[in-house]
Amino acid sequence: MKGLRKKVLNGFYWQFTGTIFQTFFQLFILGVLARTINKSDFGLMQAALVVVAFAKLTSQVGIGAALVQKKIYQKNILMVVALSP
Repeated sequence: MKGLRKKVLNGFYWQFTGTIFQTFFQLFILGVLARTINKSDFGLMQAALVVVAFAKLTSQVGIGAALVQKKIYQKNILMVVALSP
């Protein structure tokens, strides 16, 4: 049981560290872009990022639950899941 606990904590650590790194990197890039491009282009970029984030969120809703409930998998369903972000 201790081996499983260690693996879970190690996975949590790497997931948390990756999320923190990604967040700080995104803030850094946004800061550089805010200084580099003009206000209207930056606003347009932010609006596009909101649309992309919403599309990414809605594309991932329900895929895992649907796979758990399906008893017989078809090859084309597994290909769609494998290729979705």
